[in-house]
Amino acid sequence: MQLKWLGRILYIIIIVFLTQYVLLIGYVSRGNEYFTQEIRDQVNDNIPYLEGIATLQNLDYFKEDPIYTFSANEDDAQFDVNIYATGFTYNEVNYDGFMLLINNIHIFEDGNEIENPVLRIIIDLSDETFSSNDGLVSQAIQTYDPTVEGVYQGMPLVLLYEENGYLLNDNGTEDTADDIIASVNKITVNYSNRELDENDQFIFNPDGMPLFVASNGSTDNAIASDSTFTLDRSSYELSDQFAGDFPTDQEIIDFNLNTNAGDMSGYNWEIWRTMLIYVLAIVVITYFLFFHKHVRARLNQRRENTSSNVIDAKVEPIFKDEPVDESKDGK
Repeated sequence: MQLKWLGRILYIIIIVFLTQYVLLIGYVSRGNEYFTQEIRDQVNDNIPYLEGIATLQNLDYFKEDPIYTFSANEDDAQFDVNIYATGFTYNEVNYDGFMLLINNIHIFEDGNEIENPVLRIIIDLSDETFSSNDGLVSQAIQTYDPTVEGVYQGMPLVLLYEENGYLLNDNGTEDTADDIIASVNKITVNYSNRELDENDQFIFNPDGMPLFVASNGSTDNAIASDSTFTLDRSSYELSDQFAGDFPTDQEIIDFNLNTNAGDMSGYNWEIWRTMLIYVLAIVVITYFLFFHKHVRARLNQRRENTSSNVIDAKVEPIFKDEPVDESKDGK
């Protein structure tokens, strides 16, 4: 009996954790649908596109005039690189950061424009603060495939902010003096013409040259480059310059901040659909795990009781001979 109850409690715990995970899937599905329907096609229109990204990422604001800008107009490539300061508040803590956006992309090979080129954006950091599958590393990498409808691989944008696992490593202590905040040393953008290797992976830089390199110094051999690149933390650490935790109306004007937020409520059906499918699946699984054998046993018992209570009724013949009284035959 105790083992049975232990199994039931374990099942409930699993359901609780699984519910949180499925709910997260629902929110991701809503974000993907919002991105696909409202944002994706505006990739070359900076402000509306960033407003959509800010809505998806729950950002409080971004600075409309970029803190870094570069435009390439080479024979083999044209594109724009812009970096925007941004910030948000969570649990009454301000987080500063930036968004790097690459758009208006046109890449040519042998005079022909590549259709839907794939980009790999690499940001080299001064310290190992970015969280990846290999632990903390000093590179933040984003792959952009314009044919992908999902949010993360479907946008040519990197968002980094001074939070643990991004630009910050707090070393597991509450003492902010021990915090390591990384700065950006170099930006590299590789490209693929969508050709694949033997492992079905995109081949990047088929001509051996990156699409773009930005660094304060050597820029290697790239199609377009900026050897004077700098990105000071002071250019995007805006929260310390506000009078309070959130910029006032006047500060929004003075800093040229965009606080517009989109409305994703029209896509809440993605969450409800995901949860409905999940609930139906849980009901079916729960029934077969805990109730099906009891229901089947009761149905079988009911059939047996019904069979045992059947009374064989006498069937009277339609025609029958009446008994003959021999005492009246005169013999």
